[in-house]
Amino acid sequence: MRLDDYLPKNNKAYLIFDLDETLCKLLLPWDDYVEGIKIKLIQLDKKLFYELDKNEVSLSDFENNLVSRFGVPVKKLLIDHRIEFETTTLAGMIPNNNLVSFIQNSHDHMFIWSSNTKPTVSNTLKKLGIFDKFRKIITGEDVMYLKPNSEGFTKIYDTKIFKRKYLLIGDSNSDKEAAENSGIDFFKEDFFESKKF
Repeated sequence: MRLDDYLPKNNKAYLIFDLDETLCKLLLPWDDYVEGIKIKLIQLDKKLFYELDKNEVSLSDFENNLVSRFGVPVKKLLIDHRIEFETTTLAGMIPNNNLVSFIQNSHDHMFIWSSNTKPTVSNTLKKLGIFDKFRKIITGEDVMYLKPNSEGFTKIYDTKIFKRKYLLIGDSNSDKEAAENSGIDFFKEDFFESKKF
């Protein structure tokens, strides 16, 4: 089901979009992400690192676990690394033209909640021609904890608005869990799911 088919049947006025694999596919070599700080991550928690290496824990859960235990210094380490990684390895992006067109022609109660970094998110939205369509843009630098933690939603949420009016549009289990943890509904965007790029 497309979002513009879902919305008329569901009373959602505040739309929160994920970026990567939702509005577009960022061409990033995620398999190489930890290489630049592998030694530091192993020193922090060898067992947890090997769980990440074996795909037994997601990258966001791995990072959230470390930040929860070691605080701001580790958050800064991870953000600095992610900014360098995304800035130096991003090879472009493939737009989800259906959603981009929807946003270009839609109302003004829209937000971004992404674990990507501010430079990546801002530059990508500008290239897509939709940067000015969002009331707030929440990135990895704006929160201590990444999705599925609900912290990002608290930076968007207006307590005068019923949560049932909000909808998170994303592609992953992490997005779905973030919506559940925030107490809002979730719409799965599967545009990139069956496509090979």
